[in-house]
Amino acid sequence: MFLDYPEKSWSLSKQNVFDECKRKYFFKTYAHWKGWEPDASEFTRKAYLLNKLQNIYALLGQAVHDEVKKAILNKKIQKALSIKDIREKLNEAWKDSINNRADWERWPKEFTMLQEIYYGNKIFLRQNSSKITKRAEVCIENFSGSEVFKRIKNNEFQILEVDEDFPSFKYNGVRVFSIIDFLYKTDKNTIYIVDWKTGKPNEEKDKRQLKLYTIYVLEKYKNADLSNIKCVNEYLLTGDRSVHEFSEKEIANTKKYIEKSISEIDKYCEDPQLNKPKDISFFEKNPGRRCNYCEFLELCKETE
Repeated sequence: MFLDYPEKSWSLSKQNVFDECKRKYFFKTYAHWKGWEPDASEFTRKAYLLNKLQNIYALLGQAVHDEVKKAILNKKIQKALSIKDIREKLNEAWKDSINNRADWERWPKEFTMLQEIYYGNKIFLRQNSSKITKRAEVCIENFSGSEVFKRIKNNEFQILEVDEDFPSFKYNGVRVFSIIDFLYKTDKNTIYIVDWKTGKPNEEKDKRQLKLYTIYVLEKYKNADLSNIKCVNEYLLTGDRSVHEFSEKEIANTKKYIEKSISEIDKYCEDPQLNKPKDISFFEKNPGRRCNYCEFLELCKETE
């Protein structure tokens, strides 16, 4: 039995959507809820389907992360096989999107619909297919040669977490999601938080994400000490890495950021405790070039 409204929760990805466009946040957080049920309204079902769209770069990033996770758990990697598996996932997504639209509309969890194809942009995918494949090859090559993976193969530390399913902690009664790519501890009790990046660096957002991960570690691992936590961004497209250590003040400021963010989102709720949103009209649009890359473009036009 599902609740009338989605569970109240917070994550950096949700906050980024909220900052980008309040109307998109409404579609992504509330409008799709219960869209899987057979008696869902046409509007709710459409929001649910559009929420399942995947753009090619997000799909590529997830495919790379899947291969990285397998390599960590197996402590070895076959680069050619990993690249082959990624290509197959992308090709399968292409075939699903071209040939199985009706099936996707009935069973969106069982099939993939690429956002680019849904919105009639096949040409973009055809023109950039070799670049997309090359991107995967570079990411896998740089991961296989990374300092972290060398240490993994040498069994130099204790693995704590590898891309777990929906890890979270409670902050002021609100569930905060914090999915760490890789977490390990050395024999000197130093905990390393590693985040694999398959896109371009964004220093402010990347550091904020690592600070959130640090809070999660401090909440879950009660013996963890902030002075013994190191955070690493591994940029797989360039082979670069950045290492960070955060102060008590920086972590305290991040908690204040979370609290302020939740408070701001609550203003758009008729009942914040139930996470019941106000009417769609309260969620203002933010028109701009990003609209052309939004998965809810079709629904947004219908609500003009």
